[in-house]
Amino acid sequence: MFTKTVLIRRKPRLLVIGIVLGILAALAFSPLLLGMVMMTIEEAATGKNVGEHNSVWGVLPWLTIGTMVIFGGPLLIVLKLTLLGLFYDAIFIVLKRKKEKIYSNDLD
Repeated sequence: MFTKTVLIRRKPRLLVIGIVLGILAALAFSPLLLGMVMMTIEEAATGKNVGEHNSVWGVLPWLTIGTMVIFGGPLLIVLKLTLLGLFYDAIFIVLKRKKEKIYSNDLD
């Protein structure tokens, strides 16, 4: 059953998964990040305390509810599959080391 690792020791796969997770997280939290950054810039420029009650950008973080619905599910699915793959690889490595240890003891 355990013949090869799925993710560990395969850097291109890990890189692609990392990029996909990063993009999905950025899309899921984009209204929140954009709203907070723009309110911070507005607050620095005007010197006034800025919130959702007195800024156009203050309403934007509420749209995160919608983007979370769209991109949060795929993000969690990819994250769970990645963790499952890493768990599989950890079991594979442990079993391989145990097998190598048993064979090396037989030769002694």
